[in-house]
Amino acid sequence: MGDGTLKGYQEVVLEYLKTKSVDEIKPFSRPPIIVKDDISPLEGFQILAENNIRACPVWSDKDRNFIGTLDLRDVCKLFVEVKRQKKEQKAHQHKHFSAISENEEEKPAMPVDELVAEQNIKPDSYEIRKKGTNLVLETITKHPTIISDSTTLRYIAKMRVLKRFPHDTNLLSIADALAEGSHLVAIDGEGENSKNGINMVITQKMLFQVISPVLEKIKLRADSIMRSPVISVEASTNAFDAFVIMADKGISALAVTDEDGSLVHNTSSRDIKQWVAGPAEEGGNAVDITDMTIEDFVVQVRQSKPSVKTCATVCSVHKESEVGHAVKLLLRTGYHHMWVVETTDDGNIPVGLISITDIFRKFAHTR
Repeated sequence: MGDGTLKGYQEVVLEYLKTKSVDEIKPFSRPPIIVKDDISPLEGFQILAENNIRACPVWSDKDRNFIGTLDLRDVCKLFVEVKRQKKEQKAHQHKHFSAISENEEEKPAMPVDELVAEQNIKPDSYEIRKKGTNLVLETITKHPTIISDSTTLRYIAKMRVLKRFPHDTNLLSIADALAEGSHLVAIDGEGENSKNGINMVITQKMLFQVISPVLEKIKLRADSIMRSPVISVEASTNAFDAFVIMADKGISALAVTDEDGSLVHNTSSRDIKQWVAGPAEEGGNAVDITDMTIEDFVVQVRQSKPSVKTCATVCSVHKESEVGHAVKLLLRTGYHHMWVVETTDDGNIPVGLISITDIFRKFAHTR
C-alpha cells in the first residue's frame, strides 16, 4: 500500500476518505442523543454514562440552537478544581476560627451511623453508595467557575464547540475535524431520527471503524507514530493525586506501573464514565474513591459494572509492532488509546502512547 513511507500511507488514506460519504457511517450510527442546557451537569453526565457515550450535543431552547458539546472528560478536571477549592476553604476557616479562640472547638460532623439512621438506609447498602457518587458529582457541578446562580451545564457545553456538516460532506472533512480533538461532529439533515436539525452524529470511533480496513495495512512501526514521553504513576499512588496529574496536564489517560516501572494498569476518562454510570446500571455498584489507590480504583470501578467486568485493565503493543496490528487491537478492545511498551528485565516499560486521535492526525489530516 503506497510506497511504504509515512507520506505514502497518508496519501492512500486521504484518497480513500475523499471517495467516501457520511452514508458509510450509517451502519455504525444510532439516533443522536441530545441534552438541553437547562438540566444540571450531574444529570447530563449521567445521561452520557448510562448511554455509554463520551460526548453529545447540547441544545438551548433560549438560543434555539446547539451551543456546544458535553464531554465526560471534563468530570476529572472539575472534580480536582472543586477538591482544591474545598481544601483552601477549610484552611481559611481553620485559620479564622483559631484567631477567634484557641480554645473553641469546631462542632463535630454527624457520625456516619447517625447519618445512615437519619436517612433510614442500611450501612454499606447500594443506596448509600449511590448517594456518595451523586454527592461528588453534585459538588463538581456547583463549582463557581461553572455556574453563577443556577446549576446548569450551559457553561460546560460552551467549552467544547460542536462542529456541524451538511449531509453530503465527504469523510475527509469529517476526519479533519476529528483529528483536531473533537470526539464527535454533527451531520445536518431531516429524517426519521433527526433532532433539531441534526440527523446523526459521527464519533471518532465510528470513523475509525469505517477506515480500519485501510489502516490495518499500515506496516510502519508503532514507535514511529507514538507520542512520548509517557506520563505515569505507580499503582500505590492515591487516586485523587492521579486525577490531579490528569487535570493539570490536560490528558485523558495515565499509565499505571509497578515499583519497577512495568505497565500494570491504565486509567482514563473511560473509567470516569464507568464510575459515573456505576450506581445507574442495574446490578452495578457505586465506588467510593476516598483514600483509595489508583490501582484499587481501576480494579473496583470495572468490577462495579457487570458489562465491563471482562474488560482488560490495560491495552498495549510492543514498539516493534506494526501500526496495523495496533489498529486491530484498538478495534478488538474498544479502547481509545494504547500504550507502546519496551520489554526489559524490569518488565514491559511504557515508552509511548498511541490514540485514535493520533492515528487520525498522522494519516487522515490535511492540515
